[in-house]
Amino acid sequence: ILVCRLAADKRVPAKHKLKVAGIIAYLIMPIDLIPDFIPVIGYMDDLVFVVLGLNLILNDIDPKILRDNWSGEGDILAQLQKISAMAEGFLDRNLLQKIKQWLRKL
Repeated sequence: ILVCRLAADKRVPAKHKLKVAGIIAYLIMPIDLIPDFIPVIGYMDDLVFVVLGLNLILNDIDPKILRDNWSGEGDILAQLQKISAMAEGFLDRNLLQKIKQWLRKL
């Protein structure tokens, strides 16, 4: 719901909307960088993109806009920070940095 509302909010820059839409599209695509059928690491690329998407929302979108579009309970920023920190804990730092560098080149 939050992502849909952010996509419709005119205060969110188009480049942020495109990045989030790209991450969502990647997650729902049947083709992955690392196939999901490979045990444990098969979902690693999906997790990396989720972390990148959460970090984008946390760091690049105005907190007021996030709060205005949040309909859930509690503070949206605190909840997203907890989720992002937990997800990053599962990732290898080198892998995360390499994927971030690759995405910047795109």
